[in-house]
Amino acid sequence: MCIGDGPPVAADPLSVVSVSNLGHLLFAAGRLEEARIELFKGKFDAALELIERSSPGQDREQGLALVYHALGRAAEAEAALSRLTTMSSTEDPVRIAEVHAYRGDADESFRWLALATRPTDPEGARLPAARNFWEIRASPLLASLHADPRWAAWLSGQS
Repeated sequence: MCIGDGPPVAADPLSVVSVSNLGHLLFAAGRLEEARIELFKGKFDAALELIERSSPGQDREQGLALVYHALGRAAEAEAALSRLTTMSSTEDPVRIAEVHAYRGDADESFRWLALATRPTDPEGARLPAARNFWEIRASPLLASLHADPRWAAWLSGQS
């Protein structure tokens, strides 16, 4: 079966959750045309238009932080990142790491990745993962970190 051939997308093509999950999988697989990821296609104005029409929340703020940065709109990018940090710092710090990696700030990105996987109790339980580990490893937004020796060290600490 190919991605998108079977349920749930085929069964309910109007399901926001199903279509969103399909988009994330296609994005992680590098199938940008199908996922319509305008940002990574360099279509920043189109990306901004899509993001501005999205519902308020973490996805929207992350998208705004990314596309405003790409458009050189620094103040708006910082404001969106600030809102994202308020929303995601305890729930999904990886989102913040992704924005910093996209902006070329590896140090800050690794700081947020470390926060995302820090022990949260004496028995070593980790912060609840908003995403699966494979999804973090496959994130195109973190691809700029792969050549950094800290990436391999971070990966080895997750096994």
